[in-house]
Amino acid sequence: EGTMVVEFWPDVAPKTVENFQTLAKKGFYDGTCFHRVIKGFMIQGGGLTPNMEEKPTGTPIVNEATNKQKNKVGTVAMARTAEIDSATAQFFINTEDNKFLDHGGLKPEMYGYAVFGQVVDGMDVVYTIEQQATASIAGYDDVPEASFYFPPLTTVRQPLAEMGSEAVLMLHRALCHSENDPYPPEQVWLRPELVVRASSRKSV
Repeated sequence: EGTMVVEFWPDVAPKTVENFQTLAKKGFYDGTCFHRVIKGFMIQGGGLTPNMEEKPTGTPIVNEATNKQKNKVGTVAMARTAEIDSATAQFFINTEDNKFLDHGGLKPEMYGYAVFGQVVDGMDVVYTIEQQATASIAGYDDVPEASFYFPPLTTVRQPLAEMGSEAVLMLHRALCHSENDPYPPEQVWLRPELVVRASSRKSV
């Protein structure tokens, strides 16, 4: 088991953080997984189910990579296509300093990927996911053979307004609400955090 805490930075990426929080509150991330894992690079999730079905998304958001935040180890950034303003829901966590992903100009190939937060605790969980064996599944490459997915949002103990820039994304590996869960359900009343379970893809 393990917990990963990600601190959001609304002061430097307000639109990105607002988009993520809105999706989380609506339950969009429920049942999605980390579907792309590349050792020495990053882990990506937030858009596909463990069965590799893509969830429908809304309007893409503005790319805030011009905030000049660096794609360093442990930072969280929005995934996108080759189009600058194409990010919707998927995000990734850098497991190396990926300078080539930073904003470097206004051309699409130089624009970069918007960083909007950083893992402040639990990088060991990130590295555990990163080290999983991968395969090509349903037309997708680099898919971890063990599925790390988000069940319904379940863990929060104070209002988002009171958390400010300390708003966090919680990722629990293995079963949530076990007897060792530090956040029992009776203490839950607001939900900007996510819980991750590890399961065998074969059982999904």
